[in-house]
Amino acid sequence: MTIVRELRRLIDEVRNTRGFERITVVTPTNQASFYLRRALARKGLFNVDFKRLEDIAEQLAGREFDQPLLHDLQASEFVYEAARDQKLGTRLGGTDVSPQLQTALHSTFRELELLKRGQLDRLRAGSDVQRELVGRFDSYMHFANRYRRGVVVAERAAKIVRNHQGTGTSGQKARALGVVILVKAAPVAPVQRPLFDALAGLPDTVTVSIPDDVFDGMTSKAATGTGQKTSRQNRQNLNPIGVPDVAEEVRDVVRKIVGLARPNAAGKAKKFARMAVVFEDDTYATRIGEALELAGIPVSGPDRTALSDAPEGRFVTGLLDLFENDFTRLDLTAWLSTAPVKDSNTGLPVPAARWDALSRTAGVTSSVEDSWIPRLDQFANHRVVRAQRSERLDEGRANEVDAAKS
Repeated sequence: MTIVRELRRLIDEVRNTRGFERITVVTPTNQASFYLRRALARKGLFNVDFKRLEDIAEQLAGREFDQPLLHDLQASEFVYEAARDQKLGTRLGGTDVSPQLQTALHSTFRELELLKRGQLDRLRAGSDVQRELVGRFDSYMHFANRYRRGVVVAERAAKIVRNHQGTGTSGQKARALGVVILVKAAPVAPVQRPLFDALAGLPDTVTVSIPDDVFDGMTSKAATGTGQKTSRQNRQNLNPIGVPDVAEEVRDVVRKIVGLARPNAAGKAKKFARMAVVFEDDTYATRIGEALELAGIPVSGPDRTALSDAPEGRFVTGLLDLFENDFTRLDLTAWLSTAPVKDSNTGLPVPAARWDALSRTAGVTSSVEDSWIPRLDQFANHRVVRAQRSERLDEGRANEVDAAKS
């Protein structure tokens, strides 16, 4: 039975016994929520909410904290700052912090948040690497403690759920969830485990688990003999290949797709809509997409354009380059010419070529205080003086006076 059918059965049972009482379906990701909602809505949905554990924690306990919420993007920036600290060592960061290292540290820091100070001190004493790890974690917590972290909110929400029988506000919040259906499609994050266990302990909660070895997208079979057979069959369909480079690897993928799309001896062929290419490194997205399009194979998937290549991305990266390089003239003119920079007064694009010519003639190099302001002021004053002298000599250049002053 697929997870959609199982959820449909559980929802129908609640409707038959409790009418239109609220149902809260707890899913692991927003994508899972969207998929399940769309699939279940075909036969009608009413008063059914789909939320992640993080969303439920915020709903139950978020307002009890004065600090702003620590979003994943902000937390990732704190991890990056902690990893860049060269005083803490060089084995787990320093001058060069790769995206893979940042992701690994972020995941590890989430685990370390569950440890007490004494446990962290014992971990620190284990080796030089562990000392550096705990040091970077402490640096991360120095930034993160000003925000309400997910582990703190989850623990408070779990306490509210465990006390749901009360008559106070906390009990009302928990009871407002109605019948809870927990969808366990992946291991629960340690920081959310207290809340998951508390919800699972509610008398009306049902947990729907998906076996790890038998799943296909969002569908699942029970762990029976059929499921075990499917698992063995999937392992037999794995065909490792050896290729000299990435280009040949992509070409091999395209050849396999073409082969699957061609009718076999029985006249059956696999539809393109039933095929998917999965890759770990984002650099494959453009390579595979272009190779499939050259072969005339339709491609459906997320936009392969990197955010840094979009106008908005160029605006942000160009602005960051300006601050990092102390507003060099070349960085500013490159930013104005490639990013959608507009004059706030007129709403028109800033003339990049004009700024380039003026700053080059004025001798601007870098630094707002030391170069841009004094050099442009000097250049403007010089132009005004020249225009006024020409006007006195009746050279008919009065228009240049107004232009120079502006």
